[in-house]
Amino acid sequence: MKTTYFEEMDALLPWVSRPSRYLGNEVNTVRKDLQRVRLRFALAFPDTYEMGMSHLGYRILYHILNRREDVAAERFFRPWPDMEDRMRQRGIPLCSQESRTPLFRFHVIGFSLPYEMVYTNVLGMLDHGGIPLESARRPDPFPLVIGGGPCAVNPEPLAPFFDAFVVGDGEEVVEELVDLAGQAREEGWDKRRLLEALAGLDGVYVPSFFNVEYGPRGEVTRRTSLLHGYERVRRRIAPDLNPLIFPEETIVPYARAIHDRVSLEIARGCTRGCRFCQAGYIYRPVRERTVPRILDLAEGTLSATGFEELSLLSLSAGDYSRLEDLVRALTARFSPERVALSFPSLRIGGLSHEIMEMIKEVRKTGITVAPEAGTDRLRAVINKDILEEEVLETARRVFSQGWLSIKLYFMVGLPTETEEDLEGIVALCRRIRKEEGGRRMRRRISVSLSTFVPKPHTPFQWVRQLGLEETQRRLKMLRGGLRRLGIHVKWQDPRLSLLEGVFSRGDRRLAPVLERAHAAGCRFDGWSEHFRFDLWERAFLECGLSLEEYAAREFSLEDVLPWDHIEIGVSKGFLQEEYRRALAGERTPDCRREECQGCGVCDFERVAVTLAEGRPQESPFPGMRTFRGLLHRSRGREIHRRFRVRYAKRGQARFLSHLELNTVLMRALRRARLPLRFSQGFHPLPRIDFGPALPVGVESLMEFFDFECFGHLRPEEVEARLKEVLPTGIELLQCVEVPIDVPSLFTQTMLVRYRIRIPASFGGLRGDAGERIQRFLASSQWKVARWKDGKRQDWDVRPLVRSARWVSEDTLQVDVLFRGDRGVRLLELLGALLGLEEGAVRALEILKEDVQPLEERELLQEP
Repeated sequence: MKTTYFEEMDALLPWVSRPSRYLGNEVNTVRKDLQRVRLRFALAFPDTYEMGMSHLGYRILYHILNRREDVAAERFFRPWPDMEDRMRQRGIPLCSQESRTPLFRFHVIGFSLPYEMVYTNVLGMLDHGGIPLESARRPDPFPLVIGGGPCAVNPEPLAPFFDAFVVGDGEEVVEELVDLAGQAREEGWDKRRLLEALAGLDGVYVPSFFNVEYGPRGEVTRRTSLLHGYERVRRRIAPDLNPLIFPEETIVPYARAIHDRVSLEIARGCTRGCRFCQAGYIYRPVRERTVPRILDLAEGTLSATGFEELSLLSLSAGDYSRLEDLVRALTARFSPERVALSFPSLRIGGLSHEIMEMIKEVRKTGITVAPEAGTDRLRAVINKDILEEEVLETARRVFSQGWLSIKLYFMVGLPTETEEDLEGIVALCRRIRKEEGGRRMRRRISVSLSTFVPKPHTPFQWVRQLGLEETQRRLKMLRGGLRRLGIHVKWQDPRLSLLEGVFSRGDRRLAPVLERAHAAGCRFDGWSEHFRFDLWERAFLECGLSLEEYAAREFSLEDVLPWDHIEIGVSKGFLQEEYRRALAGERTPDCRREECQGCGVCDFERVAVTLAEGRPQESPFPGMRTFRGLLHRSRGREIHRRFRVRYAKRGQARFLSHLELNTVLMRALRRARLPLRFSQGFHPLPRIDFGPALPVGVESLMEFFDFECFGHLRPEEVEARLKEVLPTGIELLQCVEVPIDVPSLFTQTMLVRYRIRIPASFGGLRGDAGERIQRFLASSQWKVARWKDGKRQDWDVRPLVRSARWVSEDTLQVDVLFRGDRGVRLLELLGALLGLEEGAVRALEILKEDVQPLEERELLQEP
């Protein structure tokens, strides 16, 4: 049985979209000999590479596990459908990014469960990985299938498929779990013994040790523990973030991740008590990292990755108790390097005028606020402590300080919502539009509309979800009203929200539905282009259930809920009282600012609200504005130089797109700590000229980029620094200094030599190609058609080919005239020359051998 599939996987990459997502040799990737470790751990993210590599918890676990000498952790993602279909056709199982080892070769398979709509992807990955879906069909202790993340607070729909779930913070418990699994392997435990040992860990839920019975209405009538003393599972809570391991040398993706930046968790938990927000309850209490610790992590992570943006991550970054000190210190340190600060979550009023000015010094990133509801009445119901006037004041500040965009989040279908509340959303946005300063000062105002989904362990866990038809009516009304104001509107498909609600509050009766939907072809349900609501409806009907009726279930406060045996720390009694206060329109204050509200999560010995302490290191400059002035004045007198780098792009790096390659090189320059020169103006960018694009899949020995930097660096010093940080497949060949005003690489006319090897699999093409090439060279013109905006354009490619000749029986050498950024693409030209479609041309082995600028050949001679 093969254990790696390098050649087979690489052979598929020219035929699929975004091949860079499958490379697995990114900067800071960890590779180990799988035969020399005690335990092989598969970190499985049931979505695309771009989604998984944006998930901080996933990165943290990768780092924690690979710090251990006895464990090898490798990453798995679900391939995009075109790739998966080709893999299954060729009998290639789901393989890891790092070593191309099949999933079934790993001892522990740990799934991140961030969102209910990834559940079919979980089953798809197990199936593609050669692993039986149901735990009962896996009698051996390994592979052990476990899950963790937000959905683990009610994993009942997944219970038959998993051996165990980690509930709560995973940084500590994952090492305890690995220790037990390693011991089980060495001592030959059976599965029952291993599961019993796991059940003894705080925060680990083993679903097979519970039997659940249901009544005629689907209600839970009885839940029985099958393991003595194992009646409830309590969430694992890390009391202090500061000593926790954080991945400074985190992986730098090739394919652009959704959140393509350093995500630095400054705090965990929130006590504002928004009654719809599950995260605000399952991550309590608030625990903040100290400012010095955050500064150390920022320094280490940015140095090791080269990212150009630092995101301060928490449920509400504006609530961080030392925010002004932190932002001031970070801006003073990283503003000279043009590292932008961003806040993915922001409480209205959370940023002072000074903080907004400091962030704007580097980049005017957009401001996002979340009023959630259209009236103060409904905001009181959901305990959103914001008044309409505060929203308007925030908009005034945003517009007056030069920010160009503001994004607003609202929810539809909240408990007790009326037509007046919906009209209030449009009215509030109309007032915000009036604050922007007239048509000459037009700003971008966008609104995101989501459908309320009742979640477990929140005060609204008992309420019914709004029906599909009524949700669609309310969304249509809001879209029309907002668009008439010139506001850009985005909304989530209400059918998707309906399905999310079903599984969010679901029970084990949904497992057969999930399995049927997977078998019918459901996958990537969170992606609109792949969401098949009709298949889901059919799966529910075949299992004797109604999708809408399931979502519309309304529990009484006395009902036994499917997730009652999983305790998150917040008591059920507290949630019941919050539900009553919601219906009465009463607010509950934040316990950080007023007295304890008695939610039950804190024991005030080990677990309690922990705010940042200590003072940050003082900036050598009294303020950011003065610092920037000194920086600009001093650099204005400094010498700046321009360097030209020649490099090779070989192996798997050939599958990087032009934009991906540009990002890879720019981040390498940052990791090399070169003092880059930036452009001026609204959005400063490094002065880098990356040269013409190379088609994906084409190798090259003659790629170039120019860049400018300050100081008196010599070419050999630049070369040495870059060689230390360039990723696999990118080889620096030469670095020279060029005149500061040398023409751009895009504007020069060059003669480019390509070597094309035709694989044996192309069969008769070799014989036919010779005659076709002769006809091509003998012709006076040779046109190819390109369609753009529905119109046909004909291009004559004959003048671009200077020569074409066979250098061996299977290898063709072609000299092509390149005229800057004009004309046809290389793959079009070779297709015309060889009579192939673009997909077939991509499967050829193409090497760019030489480049000669026709007007300045002496500029950079090959060594």
